[in-house]
Formats: sequence, C-alpha cells, structure tokens
Amino acid sequence: MNVADGIPPADLATMRDTVRRMIGPGAQPPTGEDLDLLTSALRGHIELIIPMVDQAARKLPQYYPLRDGGLVAVWSARKKLSATVDPGPGGLAAHAVELAYALDFLCDRYESLRSPAPA
Repeated sequence: MNVADGIPPADLATMRDTVRRMIGPGAQPPTGEDLDLLTSALRGHIELIIPMVDQAARKLPQYYPLRDGGLVAVWSARKKLSATVDPGPGGLAAHAVELAYALDFLCDRYESLRSPAPA
C-alpha cells in the first residue's frame, strides 16, 4: 500500500523555514508586526498540511504506528490552533512557539507518511 498516492505535495522547505525563524538555532524572538506575520504564516501552514497528514494517516490500517503518529500530530495541531492566546506579556510569542513545534511535528509526520514503505 502506498499512502502517498493521492496526497498532494506540501512545500516543506517553506514550512520548515518558517519554523526555523521561530524556534531554530539562533532564532531571535520576533515582536510586533513581525510576530503577527510569523504567527499568521505558521497558522496558514498548519491549516494547509493538516488535511494532507490526516488523509495519508487514515489510509493506513488501524493501530499502525505511522497512522497513530500522524493522527496524534493532527490532533495536537488542531488543539493548538483552537487554543486561547494568553493576553499577558509574551502570550502571543508563547503561542507562536507552540504553533512552530506543532508545524514541525506535522512536517515530520508528513515526510514519514509520504516515504515509501520498506519492502
């Protein structure tokens, strides 16, 4: 079974670059308008990749580790997208960090699900 069949390609390079800008080595925490733009980009990338990971994971048999990992990543990302942002100082920045980790996890699961199964 090739779960990659019918799963559109994602722009992982752009998604991972966005993650690196937030949580990569030497990343400087953005503020103001930069933080708003980066948070919006993270949310947009997550919204694009969630259905891809979900669709690929659901093609696998129930209780299969790759399926479970993909569905956990989807669940976690949806939870973070719907989370209430703390209005206090640093609330939006902390939320953006959580979104970056969620996107990184989704990208990892997407790659795992798209790679060919060992023969």
